[in-house]
Amino acid sequence: MNLATENSPKTFISDAIYKSKSIHKIKTLMYETEALFDIQNLKYELFRNLYLYYHQIYRIKGYVLNSKKEVFLVQTTGKTVEINPVENQKITKSQLVFIGKELELKSIERLLKSSIIKKKKFQSV
Repeated sequence: MNLATENSPKTFISDAIYKSKSIHKIKTLMYETEALFDIQNLKYELFRNLYLYYHQIYRIKGYVLNSKKEVFLVQTTGKTVEINPVENQKITKSQLVFIGKELELKSIERLLKSSIIKKKKFQSV
């Protein structure tokens, strides 16, 4: 089965998975992790990377958890970054959706790496 529009042909693959081939090279990637985020560092990294790569990263939206397991809504458009606390929202994993030109998961992981709080390893004495 072939589903297509003039700008974005889509191929139907079993189990209702669609693979989109865009002539514009725009991709949507979802980053999901059980790790917790340092919100100040995340804001800094997003500002820095959006300033440098605004022509590639068009939009980011999602929810992240901080070290206290509080939920924050992350939204970016162009070079604008908003990270706000959210009440009455329960999540178990942080999820961020990236929309941009020629995005790669490895680049997204590298962008977020310094904002993720590392679990401390305890040594027995």
